[in-house]
Amino acid sequence: MTKEYTIEIELESDVLVGSGEGWGGVIDSDVVFDDYGLPYIPARRLKGCLREAAMEVTEAFMLCSQLVLPPVEMLFGSPGQEKSAPIMISNAYLKDYENICQWLQYIAKEYN
Repeated sequence: MTKEYTIEIELESDVLVGSGEGWGGVIDSDVVFDDYGLPYIPARRLKGCLREAAMEVTEAFMLCSQLVLPPVEMLFGSPGQEKSAPIMISNAYLKDYENICQWLQYIAKEYN
């Protein structure tokens, strides 16, 4: 049985979601944009942050109690495994992203 959840992220300070691609001395920090020029947070980055948080929680529980949590790899997978992880993460887009894209398409069509 597959369950789908929506996570809403509220930024409380400025953020720069870099692409991770190096441009040498030309560009210091390249931002990730979609085809419309709108910024987004790649799923890979989100999954890495969630995985790191899960590891910290697991370690904290192991230090202070008898509770044993399942290994983080059971949820997030591990590098090189053939089978995909049970947790699937999608890119994070702006709120009302699809509506914004429709307006950008309309504007591009009407005003070139």
